[in-house]
Amino acid sequence: MLRAPTQQPGPPVLGLLDDVMAEIWASMSVPEAVTVSLVCRQWRHMALRNRALWSQIQLELSVGEDLRDSRLQQFHRDRLAFLVERSGGAYLTFNLTLPAAVDSESLLNILAPLLPHGQRIASLSLSGVNFASGQQTSHALSWTLHHLRLPLESMNFLSTFRS
Repeated sequence: MLRAPTQQPGPPVLGLLDDVMAEIWASMSVPEAVTVSLVCRQWRHMALRNRALWSQIQLELSVGEDLRDSRLQQFHRDRLAFLVERSGGAYLTFNLTLPAAVDSESLLNILAPLLPHGQRIASLSLSGVNFASGQQTSHALSWTLHHLRLPLESMNFLSTFRS
């Protein structure tokens, strides 16, 4: 599990094989990995190479946010674009938390970086959506899912949301 000893002294953890380090990285959340990647150049390099780490995308749109605000949309869009770019070609796990009401245009604008990568979405989790009472949110979400062009096998979850 350790590399052959080198001339340079250092903490033993730096001697772990890349495969072992990749397993450790895989167990971290993105915020944890970002923090750990600041430890040294080697760990930063490992974090940037670990495509699976960046493929776990969590996007939470809060109730108090005015999603019609273009600066807020840009913030969420930039964050999403960063994670999608870092994920390379890895399959994506996408967790989306929506407020009670969101309009189609705002949601589509925020999710724009994800749209060309719909075929890479292996898992899509939605929360905060009340389809029975949120006509506007339901319409925005169905419009967005249509634009994502998810593979047919990913579409079977939609039947559970119909009211």
